[in-house]
Amino acid sequence: MKKSRLVLLFTTLGIVFLAACGGGVTSTPPPPPQASRAPVTVTVGDAPPVGVTILSFQVTVTGAVLQPGSVSLLSAPVKFEMKQLETETALLSSLDLPAGTYTSISVTFSNPEVTFMNNTPAPIMMGGTPCAVGAVCEFKNMPMGQSSVNYSGAPFPITVAANTPVGMLLDVDVLNSLAGNMGSMTPVMTMMNMAPKQGTGEFEDMEDVVGKVTAKDAANNQFTLQVTSGVTSMTIKVDTTPNTGTQFDFSDLGQPNTFASLAVGQVLEVDIKMMPDKTLLARKVKFEDDDVEEELEGVIVKLSGVTGFDMVLMHESIDVPGIAPGNVVTINLLSGWRTKVDDGGLPVSGLSFNGASDLMVGQVVEIERKSTPTGTPPAIDTDKVKLKKSVFTAKVKAKLNATDFTVDNLPGIFGGISQIEVRTSTQTEFSNTTGVAPLAVGDKVSLRGLLFKTVGDPVLVAKKVRKR
Repeated sequence: MKKSRLVLLFTTLGIVFLAACGGGVTSTPPPPPQASRAPVTVTVGDAPPVGVTILSFQVTVTGAVLQPGSVSLLSAPVKFEMKQLETETALLSSLDLPAGTYTSISVTFSNPEVTFMNNTPAPIMMGGTPCAVGAVCEFKNMPMGQSSVNYSGAPFPITVAANTPVGMLLDVDVLNSLAGNMGSMTPVMTMMNMAPKQGTGEFEDMEDVVGKVTAKDAANNQFTLQVTSGVTSMTIKVDTTPNTGTQFDFSDLGQPNTFASLAVGQVLEVDIKMMPDKTLLARKVKFEDDDVEEELEGVIVKLSGVTGFDMVLMHESIDVPGIAPGNVVTINLLSGWRTKVDDGGLPVSGLSFNGASDLMVGQVVEIERKSTPTGTPPAIDTDKVKLKKSVFTAKVKAKLNATDFTVDNLPGIFGGISQIEVRTSTQTEFSNTTGVAPLAVGDKVSLRGLLFKTVGDPVLVAKKVRKR
């Protein structure tokens, strides 16, 4: 993990907060413009301490207040999973903001929870309990050296004019927020301006947002998605223009790829564009399942031959009694278990994910839950494992050609693996670089993509490359 990024979009029409994780606030379509108010959007992104591999880092933002005027940007606390923010952003809140000039912001954090692998040469003490070398440990109720951060540096002062969107990006520096001994958290953050993207007009994207449809408004081309990561509920508009509008994928359901196939109760994976007027516009909508109870997503931390693996739980579609994000969970593979690759259009031809021999530590997978969690650590049976996108930060080792390169200085979770081959394509999104060509050996990059085990170096088919 690197930096955790919160996006703030300010205008006199409203404010949109972006962040990454579960719990919190409800987003609704924008109200009619009001005099002397403007829309605002905030996003979050993230980075890891040296010597450990952060597998899950959750923290709750309990307050965000602009000065002068003590203008609150949150109506309820929002919990973030910072690990997901190495390459992504997520929604925190949406509300109206008075026009005016603001000179500072105060952000308050609480309840940090960390799951990490100890890659240091010695045990790490967590509130009096040691985490052994090579172990995966959870640190609940981590103490806070300081809970609030008052920030008045650039780009403050910020002037918010009536009916004029202003975008802000709030970076939470995880590396410097966690104490060197992992004993406490003292938040460190900065802010920067954001501008609408040329050609598209949106402030930010949110990718692979998974949730359950709780309402559909066909007359207004919108639906409501209940999620457990970031805001609790989002009202999302769709563009039904053929070819250029929202892309629908209901192929797994055997239904037409149109808005008409979307129904209450479905579990969807949605890519969302956050527009300056606070509208959330769906770029892609993909059917995932009809049964939200069965899906758990996590990163593999240990293999158990052909019988199963341990993973750190990152996301559960709904709360499952006995487990929670950040927990280590043992997955038992039932006889005849199936595999699937959630490629999302990425080129994966020639790469294999067909059985236990294709599993590797560091892969992110989604399993269908087929039993109640039992034992310590909690064990769950599954008959289906889907390969999802992994996220990690490394350094460019060598450029292989115009589209591909290798990375080293890998997180400790990869053990004896010295390098990973990164393959980019026309489907890859680049941030802070226009492509592979400008990258130099030694550049630090955060990567998101499908991770495959091969007879040589593992291969990451990249969805996103962010230069640090």
